[in-house]
Amino acid sequence: MRAVAARIYKTLFTDTLHRRLVGGALWNLLRTVFVQASSFVSVIIFARVLGPEGFGKLNMVRAAVLVLVAVAGSGLGAAATKYVAEYRLADPLRAGKSVGMLYLIASAVGILVAITCVIFSESLAGLVVGSKNLSLELVIGGLSVFFLAIGSVQIGAIAGLEQFRCVAFLVLIEATLNLIFASSGAILWGVPGVLAGVTLAVVVMSPIKHKILRRELKKYGIEIVYQEAWKVGGTWKFILPATLVSMTAQPVEWFLKLRLAGVVNGYEELAIFAVASSLALIVQILPSQLATSARSILPNLYASKDFVMIRKLLITNSIYSGGMGVMVAIPLALFATFLLGLYGPNFNKGVEALYLLLFSYSTVVIGMTFTELLTACGYMWLQYLHRIVWAVVSVVSGIYLFSPTAVGLASAYVLGNFIYSVIQAFTVVWLLNKMKNEFVESFQIKDDCVSCGVNEIN
Repeated sequence: MRAVAARIYKTLFTDTLHRRLVGGALWNLLRTVFVQASSFVSVIIFARVLGPEGFGKLNMVRAAVLVLVAVAGSGLGAAATKYVAEYRLADPLRAGKSVGMLYLIASAVGILVAITCVIFSESLAGLVVGSKNLSLELVIGGLSVFFLAIGSVQIGAIAGLEQFRCVAFLVLIEATLNLIFASSGAILWGVPGVLAGVTLAVVVMSPIKHKILRRELKKYGIEIVYQEAWKVGGTWKFILPATLVSMTAQPVEWFLKLRLAGVVNGYEELAIFAVASSLALIVQILPSQLATSARSILPNLYASKDFVMIRKLLITNSIYSGGMGVMVAIPLALFATFLLGLYGPNFNKGVEALYLLLFSYSTVVIGMTFTELLTACGYMWLQYLHRIVWAVVSVVSGIYLFSPTAVGLASAYVLGNFIYSVIQAFTVVWLLNKMKNEFVESFQIKDDCVSCGVNEIN
């Protein structure tokens, strides 16, 4: 028993890779558990206070806002993590310019999106949320886009420094403010109150995140540089496909939800799906912590061409993630009726949708680190192609194969996620083989050069 305990301790706490991975995962786990717990409580409050139809409208508006956030640059957060992690030691100036450029992009696009929502609120509401009566809600949600875009860059850059404790601290505070402000807004002002509370929380947190980001960057001698930041070479080759990857998922989810909202009792069906989805996403909590840690570690390993560590991290994360997903999905399925009943008596209809989503998410989590590997290696266009395949399968099946109900929408997610996972698995096998050959060849050339130099000296 002592030998087993000693081996576990040595693997997790003395091995450099495992220590970095587990350390990051623990802080990510702390923040995610707290965020999910507060989200779980807030969703129950929203569902009970607003009712099925009101909660369905809220979910539709939030889906539209997430599309706008994706347009404003949700891919910028991934870019911030990659470039800060890759250049924080090798080229601090380039790291600072990368953060500056991402800040400028997020600000410009965020302001443009917010102004568009204010000016064309009624027309956009009819188009993107299915009702012109939700124009005020869309305006309030649109005003938060600027701060959400900036916040993604801030959190991404801090994560690139592997300062997971700071990220957890910031996210915990924001989740607390969200719970307080949004829940109070739901009670006082219904759907607009929820969105106003969320907006207020991100506005309050934005200067706090900026201050902590500058403090952590200074520890590495990095200053945020805005002048001529757009001239950073190669950055745009990552940012454009990264943004497109992020933009692919949200419009598809929005489109399928909009189609569901347009049928009779559509907002109620949408509310049922939203509740089932919020429970099923619990499956991803633990695996996502490992993937988030890998996001900051893989670019560093790739830059140093450490193939052995990359493969080790990938296998470790996949095994751990799959096991964690199944362990969480089983009890959620067993207590599905009870858990759905917490949201109100009308939500028990979502049991079948919940089963489908639990099955889908418990298999998808295995490949979470695959996405991070493709990102670290700069294969963003290939990843974008994967997302396009997922989008086509999900939309086509959602329209032609399954009915416009909560169960039909869940079925479309299952099929789309399955095809996506299979394609990613084959791609990662190909990439590892390619990486192995390139890295081995690179080291052989270096060894030959060193040998030639020694022979010349002799």
